[in-house]
Amino acid sequence: MCYAPALLLDTSKLTKVPYTPNNVMNPRYLLQAAVINNCPEVVRRLLENDKNDASILSRNSHPAELFGSPCWLAGRSGNLETIKILLSSSLGGMREKREQALRGAVTCGHLEAVEFVMAPWWEPINFITSAQSIREPLLCGMLNNPEVDFCFRIYELVTSHHTRNNPIQLAEHIVWTLLEQVGRSTPQRADIIAHLLDMVARANDLLYQHPQLRTELYRPLLSGAVSGGNGKIVEPLISRGATPSGTDSKLIVQAAAMGRMDIVRLLVENGFPVKRSNSTFGPNERLPEQAIARAVLVEHEEMCRYLLDHGANLDLPKSGELAMSRAKKEGLETMIEFLEARGVVLHSGD
Repeated sequence: MCYAPALLLDTSKLTKVPYTPNNVMNPRYLLQAAVINNCPEVVRRLLENDKNDASILSRNSHPAELFGSPCWLAGRSGNLETIKILLSSSLGGMREKREQALRGAVTCGHLEAVEFVMAPWWEPINFITSAQSIREPLLCGMLNNPEVDFCFRIYELVTSHHTRNNPIQLAEHIVWTLLEQVGRSTPQRADIIAHLLDMVARANDLLYQHPQLRTELYRPLLSGAVSGGNGKIVEPLISRGATPSGTDSKLIVQAAAMGRMDIVRLLVENGFPVKRSNSTFGPNERLPEQAIARAVLVEHEEMCRYLLDHGANLDLPKSGELAMSRAKKEGLETMIEFLEARGVVLHSGD
């Protein structure tokens, strides 16, 4: 049986011809295909067929299955008609169906679908068995939803159903945790970062009064954004106070290793050091690698020239000789010529 149910559905036929179980070996895959392709009428016919049982809606019927439960897929699609058909079916447990649909809707940022699944006319009210059903897919939902406050609207919506008889315990995300998660994730959501930073600033005037505190708080966020290659997020962090310190030269090394000229330029233009200082390293400690050595390894001649123009030094340890050694090992002829033209040679034994 093919594990690509999206290819199994011929909408023009299956919406007009009554479904028979002989169409496919396992009707669950056809149900998944119907959900994926937004064909609620096919979903209805599959569920109404008396030869199908609750296993067609189970969370996972096969360890090799590529697609999740039909309810989870429906939540991801955001198709309210399909969700309604699945939840209204007598097949499967309502609690599990709602939780799976909720998880899918949160993952894809479909707030309207979340509201629909949590509506009080579906019972039971306390269908959420674990806070993980919300927390785990929430980051994906934040990135997929166009609104900057999706996370907080979800929390408000979920906790609004909390009662003494039907408790919903959902500890709020720490804003700093959200900042770090969004900062290193793709797609880049600089608008969410700006919104969260505004929330932090409004809640803590000390960030405006003490720039050093702001730098310390923003440093891990900036590091995460750089390591994630998120240039659009690096910029608002810098503009809001993520200023450089003597320990931040590794950020340019990280950007150079990814070949991200835009991030390297942004960091250099805002005062981040190109050279990594050896002064804080003892005689037995590993010397820091220089950014230009990484730029050579990714064959980025423009970046190498830029770094040299802004203070990089090929005579430093972990710089020119390391770059030449790597270039020769990888057979990077262009970079070998580039380094030789600038007087870099390997000593015997290197």
